[in-house]
Amino acid sequence: FTFSGEWTGNLGWPGQPHSGGNAFADFLLGTANSSTTAPVGAFAEDIYSRDWGMYAQDTWQVTPKLTIVAGVRYEYESPWLYRTQTVTTFDIANDKLVLPENSATPTLPAGASQALFSAYPYETTQSIGLPTDYIQPDRTNFAPRVGFAFRPFADGRTVVRGGYGIYYNFQPCFVGSREDAYNPPWQFSISQTFTSKLPGKPTSPYLPDITFSNPFPSVNSSTVVTPNPTIDMFQWNFKNAEIQEWNLTLEHQFGRNWSARSSYVGNVAKHLPYNGGPINVPNVQIPNESLQAQRPFQPFGAISDTYSEGYENFNQLLLGVNRRFDNGLSFEAQYQYDRGLDDVGESVGPQQWQEPWLDYGNSTALARQWLVFNYVYDLPFGKGRQFLGSTGDLANEIIGGWRLAGISTYGGGTPFSVTYSQTGTTFVGWWPGRASRVPGVPLYAGQSKSHNILKGVPWFNTAAFAPPQPWGWGNSARDLLFTPGFWNWDMSGSKTFPTWSDRLNFDFRADFFDAFNHFNLGAPVESIADSRDGGTAVANSGAIVSGSGQRSIQLSLSARF
Repeated sequence: FTFSGEWTGNLGWPGQPHSGGNAFADFLLGTANSSTTAPVGAFAEDIYSRDWGMYAQDTWQVTPKLTIVAGVRYEYESPWLYRTQTVTTFDIANDKLVLPENSATPTLPAGASQALFSAYPYETTQSIGLPTDYIQPDRTNFAPRVGFAFRPFADGRTVVRGGYGIYYNFQPCFVGSREDAYNPPWQFSISQTFTSKLPGKPTSPYLPDITFSNPFPSVNSSTVVTPNPTIDMFQWNFKNAEIQEWNLTLEHQFGRNWSARSSYVGNVAKHLPYNGGPINVPNVQIPNESLQAQRPFQPFGAISDTYSEGYENFNQLLLGVNRRFDNGLSFEAQYQYDRGLDDVGESVGPQQWQEPWLDYGNSTALARQWLVFNYVYDLPFGKGRQFLGSTGDLANEIIGGWRLAGISTYGGGTPFSVTYSQTGTTFVGWWPGRASRVPGVPLYAGQSKSHNILKGVPWFNTAAFAPPQPWGWGNSARDLLFTPGFWNWDMSGSKTFPTWSDRLNFDFRADFFDAFNHFNLGAPVESIADSRDGGTAVANSGAIVSGSGQRSIQLSLSARF
């Protein structure tokens, strides 16, 4: 069950005051706004696939200064199949469930439910020109590679490296490719979702229609058949994700121990999978119609589709410097600047699956900048070192022989989208999504440098966004804004204490995690309120109310013998 507060908000009574209500109070009254059942019963067994990889490669020493490596791979993954083939997928073109049968018309398969078979439209794989193995193999995965290394100068201290290659990603078993086993008619009880039909502006009192006493309206209890089943599908001509990668690197050694590196790395990926993307969603919404009535594929409810249509473009600048350990010091630093754009989020699918390019935006969870450096430094105090070398034995035991080490990280923020809340409004049949952008209004105006998350730290300008027009899709870009950056220093000090015996030593170590006790702000509240028509405000909208970071000190003493 889900609860929204619509019933205690008095939305069912026309001409009366209403509010956002209280979801927990709705729960106490047993009045829900939706209910969902879980699938149980028969399930296909023994899913399997096979994959092959073969390659040819050659290394050509063109000159003592130039080496070229070239080759080609071929990779093949057979589609995931069930031994029993008790699966059903969905045909978008004909709006029907597809049974794996070699016949022109569908017949009730052995082990299937007659009630589920009679309730929904079906067709066969033969009738749409496909074999019973509905998912067709992708046999086009040829992957050429080429790389080179070149030392342009006689001293051999400078090297230029580069490469280009095409790579493929195989689809895991439990990511989309097994979901068709949950579809009718194979399940004796399929997953069902029921949503309240409360109208946006009722003309007469409307009482709760999904309650604890009547959780699944319109269900025939003897056959357990829902009029709008939730189903899954897997694209029949699914392609393995293809990634074209390239890089160019310049490295140079300075003196005996120092080296520096500069690299450019890029890739373009296509056929990236949308895993479980909702496709039974209208491109143009219909005012005051229920969500189910607006679905383009009827009589089905939500349809989760795994399909390979995603695209990504990535570029990176990488700078590094390294000092090998010598005279008590080693040091390494790496800086990278990243720019990734794609139309595939971490999961699910685009806001409007018919127009995925509208989701082309910053790659989720990818920070623009990173700086990481680490070091090991033998402090120059005590016997055998640069300072205080003539100190006495007791003083040397205290100040001599210490080693300092650490790892320090600085990172930019990660991108996020701005959404909107409809809590408390009477708009019915409005699909949620991203907010709309208000032209000319700065995104981060009013930003605060405070760390007082108890009061909320303003981060982005909520005035730069607004809910879209009712029953419309928001036009703000996906992952348009960035969370705050962060930094952290982990440090340690250590020393070995010798004893009267060469065979026994004591090691002391003090570790300081988040050594400077720096608190890093978390992500802001991403949702804004739709204040029209009685919408309820979103607490701390645009502000940060969470974070992390506290110093931890760990002391250890160990004996080596």
